[in-house]
Amino acid sequence: LRAVDPLKQSAPKEGLQIPPAAFQAYARGKEFMDQGNFKEALQPLRAASECAPDFASAVVQYGICLQKLGDPSCAMAIQWGRWAGRASGNRRDELKALTQLGLLRMEQGRWDESQGAFAEGLALARALGDEDFQGAILNDQGFLALERKRPQEAERFLGQALILERRLGNRVDEIRTLNNLAVIAKERGDFEIAERHYLQVLSSAQQTGDRWAESMALNNLGDVAIGKGAFPRAEAYFQDSLRIKREIGHRPGTLIPLANLGILGRVQRKW
Repeated sequence: LRAVDPLKQSAPKEGLQIPPAAFQAYARGKEFMDQGNFKEALQPLRAASECAPDFASAVVQYGICLQKLGDPSCAMAIQWGRWAGRASGNRRDELKALTQLGLLRMEQGRWDESQGAFAEGLALARALGDEDFQGAILNDQGFLALERKRPQEAERFLGQALILERRLGNRVDEIRTLNNLAVIAKERGDFEIAERHYLQVLSSAQQTGDRWAESMALNNLGDVAIGKGAFPRAEAYFQDSLRIKREIGHRPGTLIPLANLGILGRVQRKW
């Protein structure tokens, strides 16, 4: 129970019985997810979820994996994970599902629904006293504000997130926040600061073996290189990002470097 309920909530009277096969499949799938290898993660996570439908940790990861692979059934799986978490007393995985639902709705351009999911998640994180999740959700709210072209609101959310992350020593989430702050710097035309932040993200991703984060950092560095007029460097960054996206099976993500290569080609013709 401690493994699936880090906050040590009270479990239902009958307890949560996870078959060993389901837990082993989840562990394999989670390892692939942590490596950004979504294609390999899908089968074991599906098996774990079907074997133990109340095993919220597995179900939420299954939903996230489907989302990364561009499968439209991901929303249903994420909602399944949310209610599995509540039913089993695992509020942290319920919180994780709520956060992921907010990210999915943001990806779909359903911004009000996204903000609603984040607000509900933040309220639950505060009720549970989970500062790690508070920082993560504040970061997501900052990114949503960026998508909605509200830079001052974004900086407010990101500033609150950064304070929590640095106090907790949460380097992974701090990098996410720096990445979002780099977006603001880039939009203001401060390419040197943006590049410095993105290089930190790239270094961290390579050190931890997170290929998805590595591909995103490379794409962002290419975007900054265009702004600086460094076109050959930008093309190399975009091509590396595209290659990694294809290797890990992140189909929706390939659109970003492909679009940026098209933009680069148009810019170069003008020059």
